Formats: sequence, C-alpha cells, structure tokens
Amino acid sequence: AFNYHSNKVERFIPKNPEKYRELFSEILNIRNNNIAYKNMCASVLCRIFNELYKDNMPICKNQKLYDAVIFMEQNYFDCNLSPAHAAEHVFMSDSYFRKLFKKEFGITPKQYIIEKRINYAKSLLLTGYFTIEQVATKCGYTDCKYFSAEFKRLTGFTPSAFRYNFIQ
Repeated sequence: AFNYHSNKVERFIPKNPEKYRELFSEILNIRNNNIAYKNMCASVLCRIFNELYKDNMPICKNQKLYDAVIFMEQNYFDCNLSPAHAAEHVFMSDSYFRKLFKKEFGITPKQYIIEKRINYAKSLLLTGYFTIEQVATKCGYTDCKYFSAEFKRLTGFTPSAFRYNFIQ
C-alpha cells in the first residue's frame, strides 16, 4: 500500500529469488555503464513489478476460474462484488463456480474476497491516514460494525487495536 510504514523488521522471500537477483543486477549494470540510464532502469523495474505480480497471483489450471480470480482481484473493494458476480463475469453458474473454486483453492470465493478486503484494510490502517469508517468503505464494506466484526474475526484485533499495536 502507498505510504506504508512499519517499525517491525519485515522480509519478503520470492518463490524464485534468482530471477529478481538477475533483474536487479541488470539495473546496476545499466547504471554503471550508461549515462542515460533512467528510462532503462525504469523499464527493468516495471519488469520486476510485473514478475512480483505474476508470482503472487493464484495459479490454477482452469482459464475461466483464473479469469474470475483476476476479476475478484481487480474488484474486491467494490461493495457489490460477490461470488455470483465473478461467476457471471466468466459465464459460469454460481454453484459450479463455488464448487470449482473451493476444490482449487481450499476456501470459498466469499472467504477469498473477505481475506483480500481485510488485507487491504490492514495496509490502509497502517498508513494512519484514514478513519476506520473510511477504511471500511474503501475495502467494500457498507456497514462499519460488520467490517469491524469481520476484521476482528480474521485478525484477532479490532481495527483500532490493530492500528494502535502495529503503528508504534
């Protein structure tokens, strides 16, 4: 998330670290060997971000299911998003979509949407810029109390306690 900060030590271990080492080495080589390096470095950074995005997308064999996941990834903050909308988007029946999704990912599409929303909410809360009501709205919730209950169910903290415990 933008403006994210934390005083805690964090680390990210990609699935294929060698790929990223090579890309960052390429940036260093461009910088060391080229006067007009900014555009070339920006291009390599875009490739790095693209690889990170691809590496963090769920992998599935069914193209329609994959398209539905992409649709949910792009729209999870929309309060009208539901598994039925995702199924409709890829021309699947709602029941077949739910069954296929659960078999492929081990959770229901509804749980997937909720987890995406709560993870986004955590990043917004950590910025310290938004009220809890604003975070709820930005994450696709129309009822702040329901948002708080879902947040606590998944994280063990109320949104305000989460912010208090992790911003400091």
